[in-house]
Amino acid sequence: MRAALQPVAGAPRIRQAPASTAIAIDLNPAEQLPATPFAQRLVDRSFVVSVEIDPPRGLNPSKCIAGAQLTKDAGADAINIGDSPMARVRMSALSLAIMIRQQVGIDTLIHFTSRDKNLM
Repeated sequence: MRAALQPVAGAPRIRQAPASTAIAIDLNPAEQLPATPFAQRLVDRSFVVSVEIDPPRGLNPSKCIAGAQLTKDAGADAINIGDSPMARVRMSALSLAIMIRQQVGIDTLIHFTSRDKNLM
């Protein structure tokens, strides 16, 4: 097994030079977006409340969206969404965050981990 995994002796290694094209990025946009209530509370150093919601196991996010609406109505400032909690396959945290933001109008925080995001 070890011999099979060793690179072939004498094979040329090809190294590619990094791309040299630079892209200009404007770090000071002329038009600032209005701060969300959550962002404003952070700037004001006020106490913030966030509630964690796990993505659904299936493709139907209606219970999560209804739960997010309840927490917003109860006074929460943001929704935390875990990325694959308990290491189980679930709906994408990013997809759920976008749906909650669009349908409920509350800020979302995604717990994005690099676990299980390798090239194997």
